[in-house]
Amino acid sequence: MCAEIGTAPGTYRFILAEFDTGPLADDISALAGIPAPAARRVAFGRLYDGSYTVESLTMTANGKAPPVA
Repeated sequence: MCAEIGTAPGTYRFILAEFDTGPLADDISALAGIPAPAARRVAFGRLYDGSYTVESLTMTANGKAPPVA
C-alpha cells in the first residue's frame, strides 16, 4: 500500500472529517455557489499530496447527493 500511495499520492485520502453545518449552511452555499441543501452536511478530506476535497453528504429522498457545481 505504501508504494501505491507513493506513486499516486493525489488519489489516496489521508484523513476525512464530516461536519453538520447547521445554521451556517446558507452562508456556505452562498460562498460555494451550491444549493443550500447540499451544504447542510459536508466532508473535508486531505489527500497524501496535500490537496483537499470537499463533498456534500446531504442525501436527497432518492438516496443521492444533490448536485454540487
